[in-house]
Amino acid sequence: MATEGTYPFVGGGVSTWCHQLCEGVRDVDFTLLAVTGGPRVTSQYKLPPSVKELLLVPLWPEGDATPYVYPDGWSGAIRRRARTTTRTVERRWLPPLRTVLREVFDGGVPTGALLDALAEMALFLRGHDYRAAMRARATWGAFLDVIDEHRGGEYLGRCAPPTARDASLCARWFYHLMLPLALAPLHATVFHATIAASCALPGVVGRRLDGTRFALTEHGVYLRERYLAVSASDERPLVKRFLVGLATTIGRACYASADVISPVAYFNARWEVPWEAAPSQVRVIYNGVDAARFRPGEAPPRSRPTAVVAARVFPLKDIETLVRAAAVARARVPDLQVLVYGSLDADPPYVARCRALIAALELGECVLFKGFHARPHELYLDGDVCVLSSISEGFPYTVIESMACGVPCVATDVGGVREAIADTGLVVAPRDPEALGNALAELLLDPARRRQLGEAARARASTQFTLDRQIRSYEALYRALAEDRRDGTARAS
Repeated sequence: MATEGTYPFVGGGVSTWCHQLCEGVRDVDFTLLAVTGGPRVTSQYKLPPSVKELLLVPLWPEGDATPYVYPDGWSGAIRRRARTTTRTVERRWLPPLRTVLREVFDGGVPTGALLDALAEMALFLRGHDYRAAMRARATWGAFLDVIDEHRGGEYLGRCAPPTARDASLCARWFYHLMLPLALAPLHATVFHATIAASCALPGVVGRRLDGTRFALTEHGVYLRERYLAVSASDERPLVKRFLVGLATTIGRACYASADVISPVAYFNARWEVPWEAAPSQVRVIYNGVDAARFRPGEAPPRSRPTAVVAARVFPLKDIETLVRAAAVARARVPDLQVLVYGSLDADPPYVARCRALIAALELGECVLFKGFHARPHELYLDGDVCVLSSISEGFPYTVIESMACGVPCVATDVGGVREAIADTGLVVAPRDPEALGNALAELLLDPARRRQLGEAARARASTQFTLDRQIRSYEALYRALAEDRRDGTARAS
């Protein structure tokens, strides 16, 4: 199972899902391939016995990445570097690299050619050194050549001419984001990636080179989230074009390679199918909650109308819109309080911006950041309504958990939120504080409707979104892929 920036080092919905599978799926041994930003990470979970090995691959290691991607230590590294000569780089590394770079900058490379190029790069790296290949003068020349080929294209031709710094940044991003391509073969029956991003590259090449069956589950759509992040960045046009192109290239390769794509919502397929995912390979498996833990209970006494939010405070959750929506709702519900439960460590500058907005709108007694909640199954009972203000989601646990607790949701129409809520809550457009705030006030001012929606939400969650249903679905998926691998091996022999 391959993760990126989540399990087991960061909490959240994706990590909850991973832990559920590792704990609940029967007769499967897991190797966790955890791709992280840096190497200084601490596990947030006690790994279950089914997890036999944890492989850490930091995309930004402190120094050489060799210890993380090659299993044979420094002696093996010395031999690989000795083999990574100018001649081998030019003959075996540059041709597939140029193919991938052309796809990144301009698209249009046939799918088979792109997958072959990635496989050739990975095969080269099994006997040669990634860092040495990427630092070779010929590799830098290839980047400059491809940039020069496309600098007059439809997009870059309208922008300021690229600089050497732009090219250098592109090469560095490529080096870091493609690092998992150098990982030694994992010898797994099934490779299950939790996102169509860097961590899935070993699955792409493992399917091509070793016949490893490849399953892909997307929670939020990585490509969509990269579009949002890159468009909001201050990078120059060439770098923005490169980052979007690299995310698109990796995503396209993942979708084209996967034996099964099991998104957590039908919404995701609207992005996946146009980027090479075959509709016949898409099988939605909804997230599930433990009905024994997440259930209606006795609410703690409270004297004010209360909304609860279960979300890390960072940009994709759009807490700024939540704060503005609270100001709108407070105009109709003067004693409103909004309790935000979630980590404040994901993006400290963003947290500071949100606090400044709270102060500017004089909401200090209304919107309260409560930090991490150790008992998530209890936090929903603190509120009359649950609110989600995200601009990107998959099939969020905060929605189905609150539904299971009989607490109706007011949520933005992103990802699979509408699929989850249906007619048991209120769904509004994202980034619209007026709509979100008025919907929140509407429910808080109507206790009878809240009770009706809460009961309907509980009934829907208890039949459609159970943990047992989720676990059994993945057990069947793994079993089918393993049988297909055995049948394929037998036919080949």
